[in-house]
Amino acid sequence: MAALLLPLQHGSGQAQSRPGRVPIPRVAGWDQSVFQPDLNSAEYIEAWSFRHDQPDLYLSITFLISNLGPGQLNNGLAVLIYQGGQSHIITAEYSDHSLTARPGDFGIKSGRSYFRSCGSDCLDVAIRLDQIHLDLQLSQILRGPDMDHPDLPLNAALRNNMQASIPIGRARSVGQIRWQRQELQLAGIGGLEYIHTHRSPHRYVKRIHLLRSLRGPEFYAGFLEPVSAKHTGAAAPGFGISFGPLLPGMQLPQAAPGSLSASHSRGLLQVPELRLELPQVYYFTSVPYSSPGSDTSAVGECRLAVTRQVYRGGMTVFGHISAVLRWVLQLLFANPVIVHFQATADWQCRADKRSPWRTRQRFTDVLFTSYILDAEL
Repeated sequence: MAALLLPLQHGSGQAQSRPGRVPIPRVAGWDQSVFQPDLNSAEYIEAWSFRHDQPDLYLSITFLISNLGPGQLNNGLAVLIYQGGQSHIITAEYSDHSLTARPGDFGIKSGRSYFRSCGSDCLDVAIRLDQIHLDLQLSQILRGPDMDHPDLPLNAALRNNMQASIPIGRARSVGQIRWQRQELQLAGIGGLEYIHTHRSPHRYVKRIHLLRSLRGPEFYAGFLEPVSAKHTGAAAPGFGISFGPLLPGMQLPQAAPGSLSASHSRGLLQVPELRLELPQVYYFTSVPYSSPGSDTSAVGECRLAVTRQVYRGGMTVFGHISAVLRWVLQLLFANPVIVHFQATADWQCRADKRSPWRTRQRFTDVLFTSYILDAEL
């Protein structure tokens, strides 16, 4: 298991940064993504999404609490298993009587499934459904970034609506799964993403992209593609931030049209199981983020070129929920889709628009997840 020991993990949990670079704004503690119910908002959503990656298997496990209903259905979970080139999705929906959670505490129980802390450097995830029994333990935890940290230039509209973080950037992930008459031992790299929103995200963003390195140099990035003004009545600025060991923090210019642009120069990727076409290459064009102690004078213009490589599973939300809940969600969403890819990310910069792009750093083992809220299938 020595190969699972994680780089960049220090006693303080802080990454070492070079002088003049912006350090990663770590979450205060991975167990600070606590239950924060909002009974006054009809569109309150809170979700914890755990992931597990190993060469022959990818798992995504999401616990969700919301006020969307219908009726007393206010919590549930979704398990994505990608194995043998095929996605398998298992979901469950529960009423409020099946939810055990205390405001301000980390960990919830939904039906018979739960996640909870098992120590200062350990958490357990257990799924107990008729179709699947799964136990996962995350340890050797490296805290990830707080994407809406007060020191970051997240615009006020987004900050008022959504709280997002990666409580666990990487962790040693072990366990076992019993499913489809097979019992598998799990040993790989795990992580955790967290979101808390007071308004349904589709009202202000049409796509959310999230990148995090699974192995090698530590790297994170998050990007929001806004809903156009013709749908909202007001322009919603795009926002992006990325962090790496040799990179300054980078934000997207909030008023620049096309800051988030998809390049079709290398064609479209087909995802047959979802009947979906996606650009293979995304270019996220950035400007330096200036903060005390950061030196961005020599950076010029930079962009992140993300190339999807290997499909790691996906799901259409409407295809795996009850007919009643589907009817309620269709009032809010066009047709939400979640896709995961293994990808490469090239940090490219140039001195000016007449200069060629040059790759300053490449990340070769990146998990690229897109939450597409306006998919046309």
